[in-house]
Amino acid sequence: MQVDIFRKYGAKAIWADDKELPNRYLRFQGKFNAQTGKKVQFYVCTDTKYELYINGNLAAFGQYEDFPQKKIYDEIDISDYIEDGENLVSVLAYSQGEDSMQHMCGLPMVIFAAVSDGKALFVSDESIKCADSGEFISGEFEKITSQRSFNFGFNLKKDDGWRGNNVSGNWQSAVICDDSGITYLPRPIKMLKISGTKCGKIITQGEFSYGEGKTVAEKMQKAQMAYRDKAEVFKETYEKTDVLKDNTYWIIDLGEETAGYITLDVEAQDDAVLDIAIGEHLADMRVRSYVGGRNYAFSCTCREGRQQISFYVKRIAGRYLQIFAHGGIRSVYKAGLLEVEYPISKENKFSSSDRLFNKIYSVCLRTLKLCMHEHYEDCPQRELALYGMDSRNQMLSGYYAFFETAMPRASLELLAQSQLKSGLLEITAPAKFPFTIPSFSLAWIIALKEYVLFTNDKSFGENMLKTARKILDYFADNMKDGLVAHSKDSTIWNFYEWTEKMDNERADADSDFDAPINALFALALKEYKQLCEWAEKQEEIKWGDEIYNKILSAFHKTFYYEDKKAYCTYIGNEEPHFAQLTQAWALLSGLVPDECEKAVREKLISDDLVEISLSYTAFKYDALMQEPEKYINVVLDDIENQWGYMLYSGATSFWETILGEADFDGAGSLCHGWSAVPVYVFWRYVLGVYPTSPGVLEQIKNINTSSILKIEAELKTSQGILKVNNT
Repeated sequence: MQVDIFRKYGAKAIWADDKELPNRYLRFQGKFNAQTGKKVQFYVCTDTKYELYINGNLAAFGQYEDFPQKKIYDEIDISDYIEDGENLVSVLAYSQGEDSMQHMCGLPMVIFAAVSDGKALFVSDESIKCADSGEFISGEFEKITSQRSFNFGFNLKKDDGWRGNNVSGNWQSAVICDDSGITYLPRPIKMLKISGTKCGKIITQGEFSYGEGKTVAEKMQKAQMAYRDKAEVFKETYEKTDVLKDNTYWIIDLGEETAGYITLDVEAQDDAVLDIAIGEHLADMRVRSYVGGRNYAFSCTCREGRQQISFYVKRIAGRYLQIFAHGGIRSVYKAGLLEVEYPISKENKFSSSDRLFNKIYSVCLRTLKLCMHEHYEDCPQRELALYGMDSRNQMLSGYYAFFETAMPRASLELLAQSQLKSGLLEITAPAKFPFTIPSFSLAWIIALKEYVLFTNDKSFGENMLKTARKILDYFADNMKDGLVAHSKDSTIWNFYEWTEKMDNERADADSDFDAPINALFALALKEYKQLCEWAEKQEEIKWGDEIYNKILSAFHKTFYYEDKKAYCTYIGNEEPHFAQLTQAWALLSGLVPDECEKAVREKLISDDLVEISLSYTAFKYDALMQEPEKYINVVLDDIENQWGYMLYSGATSFWETILGEADFDGAGSLCHGWSAVPVYVFWRYVLGVYPTSPGVLEQIKNINTSSILKIEAELKTSQGILKVNNT
């Protein structure tokens, strides 16, 4: 039975009051006595995010993304920060106070305890002092994006040094919160680590003036900017940049896409202001700080003298920092990002004879790392959200890249906890959103089966069967004439991918049946039956067979066009539509009659179908590699063309779609975890490595690719190190 660590040691959930205010930063402070040389563990949990300081030193930051009734605590060894005698604990706790696509609004609170030798040295209770933190913008405020909730900003004049000094004497006593409905559980994955500081180099500078714009980001986007020679703007020394003029700007290139926390060290006059934007590109000849209501910029008001700030509550990402100094900035010692990463124990070795493929592989790994923090993320800048389909690609590539297993398990569980009454999963987790995507719930089942296959964690797979069955029941209950009917429910987004007429952001109510959802449902049924076979659930296998056979008997005759040698996407009162993704799912689900398979597979690479997007290429490649000798060149050429194009366009991480920044009306992401597919292809189809049974990864040489591409690699597995090559 899980021990409630906080109730064991008498810690209580606390806050400043019982008000549930949005976007609130509170600081808490207390003291305890300890001795050096003794191990001291600190347990902490808060509503949204926290920063923990022991004697003025940052000891931890974060907060796992969780659900309001099932909160996750961190355990931190603070022994190295302990001093003999009295020790100061300072905690910054943030409560978002509204739902977003990474957070569900819960009880505003923080709870903590310091423990040594099985005894509590210090716990959160009404003796702790607290106060609102005036150095951060609180309350209703502009959003970074609609998915990420509130933006942030600083007023360093309000920083009284509280992190390292006892200033709580003038603060109020904390108020006990009723957390009786909360279960506290240990963190299921490792805590994030700062891997270094990236300050980059200045690549341009000049003068600016503001005109129109409501937010800092919009003003920066629309500002007039005039280039000036470096010597006219500032002078640089070994240790710092001395700013010579007011209303100057400069752009810093961090060298590559980076995810982390802003860090500043500046010398300024009182009330000097810095506006700082971060972006992934300079397509506008400046950082795209504002697009479609999104705000990728914030403001910092300085006090007199030298001051530093590193802000660990809101993570940001990009390659370029654009700084507007309004006046009174004397010197900049540091301006950059503290790069934060999920700790990877080992990168598997990979070396090919082709330098382009080596570069593609290494950038895929960086893309994966940039999109895994508290859970898998679709992208580190715009959303930071855990999606069922995106994370499936990330897990699949991650098994090969790192043999990371804790992150997939935890992310699958987070998504499972989001299950709605309908049986479908929320669009992201943890989240509460007006609509969801049925196809992403089916992708979760596929990812679950792959997790068990790669890890042999059959007990987890069995525990998740009820969730999987409820998902499948949703589709089975909406079948008509052997097929899943097209949903007209306003809470359903019938999304497949970001290509022509596959995103369903259109008036498509005339569609009666969709081929993609039926093919994917059939594929998920196959994966569910495999999970049930491993769990020895014969009745469930029989149920899955019955549903699958209904789709099998109806699919081909309903959707197949003989003259096209392809399956149409929709059946209804609209023009026939044909897409590569539809054919791929049909082939992988086993719904294509034997006599039609080769023709459909050939059609899969034809120009008269809507081309598949980067996010779904794994399905296309899997379908093509059902005939490996015939299509291995096609697959590798496609990777060379698409991923090579991104590299030659300057990519340091791989994009959301092949249109890059120009997609989505200028909001396209240049770092998307779902685009790391080549890692999977190289390992599975060039090296021939894939599990032959749960937890057993072996090299299956079903095709000789050494004349195309020579690869040598080492893969960490649960059985040890597997050394492979394709010669």
